[in-house]
Order: sequence, then C-alpha cells, then structure tokens
Amino acid sequence: MFLFIDKLEKRLNNNLIKIILAGFIGLCFFILIRGMNILNPSYIDWILDIQDSTFHFVGWHFFRNDGWQFPIGKISNYGYPISAIAYTDSIPLFAIFFKIFSPILPTNFQYFGIWILTCYILQGIFGFLLMKQITNKSIIQLIGTIIFVFSPPMLLRFQGHFALMGHWVLLASIWLYLKEKNNLLKEWFIIISVSLLIHPYLWIMVLGIFFAYLFKRYFFQEKKYVFLFLNVVISLLLSLFIMWQIGLFTINSSNFSTEGYEWYSMNVTSLINPIDNGKWSNFLMTRQQGGGQYEGFNYLGFGMIILLIFSIYYLFDFIVNKKYLKTNFNNKYLPLLIISILFTIFSLSNIIQCDTMELLRYPLPLFLKKIFGIFRSSGRLFWIVYYLIVLLFIYNFINKNSYKLASIFLIFIVFIQLYDISNAIMSYRKNLKFKTENKILSMSKKIDKLIKSNNIKKITILPLFDGNDIDYQSYYQYSPFAIIASSNELNINFYYAARFSDDFIEYIKLINTSHLEGKFEENSLYIIKNQYFDKYATFFTEKDLILNIDNNDKIFIKNGKK
Repeated sequence: MFLFIDKLEKRLNNNLIKIILAGFIGLCFFILIRGMNILNPSYIDWILDIQDSTFHFVGWHFFRNDGWQFPIGKISNYGYPISAIAYTDSIPLFAIFFKIFSPILPTNFQYFGIWILTCYILQGIFGFLLMKQITNKSIIQLIGTIIFVFSPPMLLRFQGHFALMGHWVLLASIWLYLKEKNNLLKEWFIIISVSLLIHPYLWIMVLGIFFAYLFKRYFFQEKKYVFLFLNVVISLLLSLFIMWQIGLFTINSSNFSTEGYEWYSMNVTSLINPIDNGKWSNFLMTRQQGGGQYEGFNYLGFGMIILLIFSIYYLFDFIVNKKYLKTNFNNKYLPLLIISILFTIFSLSNIIQCDTMELLRYPLPLFLKKIFGIFRSSGRLFWIVYYLIVLLFIYNFINKNSYKLASIFLIFIVFIQLYDISNAIMSYRKNLKFKTENKILSMSKKIDKLIKSNNIKKITILPLFDGNDIDYQSYYQYSPFAIIASSNELNINFYYAARFSDDFIEYIKLINTSHLEGKFEENSLYIIKNQYFDKYATFFTEKDLILNIDNNDKIFIKNGKK
C-alpha cells in the first residue's frame, strides 16, 4: 500500500492534471447523485416535482419571456406591479446570461441541471486549491478534495434550493484569504460579484471573509487607512450596484421583518446532528431540535467526526503552544477567527438551543432584529465556518502524522463518510426520471387554445390567498398556470418569492374583494378554486364559459367560447 502511494505521488506532479482530476471528482459525485438526465435543458419534470425549485423555474420563465428592462433584473408580468429575478432564487448569474439567448432556446428551458454540475465541478477545483494551501502532497490534496465534494450541507440543497448549492464561492473566498500573494483585489471583487449574482446568503459570507482579508492586510502588511477604507467602499459600492441591477431595490416590503431570524437558526449540536431519521447517517441517530433549525443543517458526516476526535488532542496542542500562536496565528488567522466567531454567533441567533433545550436567550433591539431579519435563515451563515473547521481538522491531522499514515487514514475517512451519507444519496437517485415530457404539457394545450380563441390578456387565480394569510400550499398546485401565462406573455396574479411586496399583497386583496362583487373582466381567464366556486357563481350567466379542471377547480371566462 505504501509503495503504491509513493508511485502515485510521483506521477501526480502536474498541477493542471490535478485540477482536472479535482473537477472530475465533482463530476463523478454529481453523476452518482442524479445522473446526466437533468442536464437536458428541455427536461423540466424533475424541477416541477419539487415545490421550491418549481417557483424558481417559474421566476426564470417569466424573466426570459419579459423584454429587457432597466434595471436588468426587473420582471413586469410576475408579482404585480413589479418583481425581480433577485427575489425568485433563480440564480441571476445564469438567468441573465441565458436570457440573452432566449429567442433560440426551447420553450421550456432549464439551466438548473447545468448549474448543479458546475457547482460540483468547481467545488472539487476549489477544494483542491484549498488543500494546496495546507499540504504539498498530491494524494492528500485529492483525498481532501473528495471530502469537500462530499459536503452534506451542500448536498441537502439538492432538495430544491439550487442557488444555495454554490458553496464553491465560499471555498474560493477561503482560498483567496490563505494565499500568500498580496495583489488579489481583482480576484476578490470578481468572487464578491459572482456570489451576489448567485444568492445574497453566499455573498454576505464571502464579503465577511473579504473584510477579514482586508484587516489582515492592513494590520500585518499595508498598515494604511486609505487601503482599508478604499477597498471597503469599493466592495460595498460594487455590491450595491449589482443589487440594483438584479432588482433587489425594486420592491417596497414590510416583509423585511424580524420574523424567522430566531426560528431558522442553527442548533448547538448541528455539527453532529443528521436530521431526517436515518437519511443523513448510517451511524448516528437524529437529535431533536427547533422546528426551523433544519436551515442550520451543518452535519459533518461520521467520517469527519472520527477525524474530529483524533484532532482534539492536536488542536489543544496548537492552542497551548505559545510559539505556534505567536509565529503563525496572530499575524495571519486572527481576522479569520474573529469573523468566524461573528458568523457563529449570528447563526445561533439570540435564542441559543442545544437539541430542544434553551441554553440562553438575550434581547435584541428592534432595529437589530429588522436588520438581522434580512438574513432570517441565520443557520446558513455557519457554512463558511463549517468549511474552515473541515480544513482545520485535515490540517491538524496531516501535520501530526506521517504522510503515508495520513493518506491511508484519510482514505478510510472518505469511505466512512460516503457510507454514512449513502441513504441521502440514494434518496435523490430514487427520484431519477428518464422521461422528457413534462406535467404541464397536456394542460398547456387546452389552455393555449382558450387563450387564443378568447383573446386572453391575463390569468387570475381566485382567491390566491384568503384574508391576510397567504395560502402557500396552493402555490405549488397552481404553478403550471404561471408557466402557461409566461409562455403566452400574459400577466398573472400568481407569485411566489423570497419576499412579497406590500403593493402585491394589497393588489391581491383588491382582486379578491372586487370579484366577490361580481367585477369580472372580459379577455381574462379565471381559475376559481373549487371550494370557493359557489361564492362567485351567482354572478355568472349563460353566455359565460365554465370548464372543469382535473383537480375539480373551474375555468371561467366571461362571455367566453371554447
């Protein structure tokens, strides 16, 4: 075994080959999870089978069929009176790029499969580049790459939050921090921009590491206030410009509230808690936690937990070794430690729980709650700390053991890790479907015919929500009508996004009220929920067209014809 490792190490002396291998590792894991069929851009069934990803696809579909506007991310026919690609979690980076080619793309085009593949390839590449910062041994570099690719928090987002699979930007930010080269500001501004064009949660973590990098440069290298101030300002102005262009400032919403910050937090036990009763671990039992703390899922995997146990002694040795602290820690890692502590505190929220037991609760001023509410799923912000912990565990182990022993042990860790999360991998593979037809096809043909024969200008779902409470459950059911509306460039009152504008909520209330008074418009197609049909039926006449839908809801067109 040792002889084989030596021979392989000698062969792996080309960095380009190792980068290709790292990307290939990501590709292999992608194929293991879902296969290649989701790369078919016309295959959308796999997206429509998941509630969250359906909404993200609908957002992209409206965006591509809307004309180019200013700001670039603005959407007019979706989320009256205005919405934006920034609020639909449709990955603006890809949405804007593919909109350029929209006229030549298939009617039902999706890029989410391509995005996920890209994420895993780049996760492998940046995982490898990170490993290069802590060891010059090729075998260990590639084994560490596999560990980063096998990340459970990243894999969890295969359940529908595809934008949040862009963990490679987090690895890239750590890599830039650790690089000894000073002139990296261009690279930093690129990764800050890209992360914001993917998702704000990824951006805030990248920005935090960038600020740590600036403080490292300021205190230990540049020592110039101008350097620090200028680059903080540039990064913020750049971010504000991108936010403006993707539409983050297009809506006025009171939903930027305090709700959710304490609910979607991280539990103290998240690193060792495989949620979903056996799905995420073949070794450990699921621990109880707060209702919304699945957002703080940061399970290390049993392999990494074993490495943690072995690393505790080494970590303690590093901490008490004053010489090490003086020569290595203070002048390089202190800003990184500080930002990690801040992200950890934020992710735990002001209500700190261990399993279901409340350990600590402290009050927050209302203005802070409103600010923190912008990133209400605070448990996600531990991801950057998660990867730093993984890197530290590997670093501790390989620096306290021989190269050959470390290689063999890390290979063992990889197999344990893979077996531990194998149920999660298989759960995604079970959802593989190789058909290319989509669920809206048959409905679309019927509705398209009605739209043309009645010169339909807009589609209205009645009621979209009842009273003051938005009926989230019905959104998924009616999403096919949104896709049909978008394909025909029609306005629809259906809308789902990360935040609802106050204008949209008032608009929906107005629609509900006006139609209960019998104010139906011609050239409008109404989808009336079955349980509410009798409330509207008193206003219908013999000239009106009423048709049944598969789910027993009704289509109503005033003075309509088939």
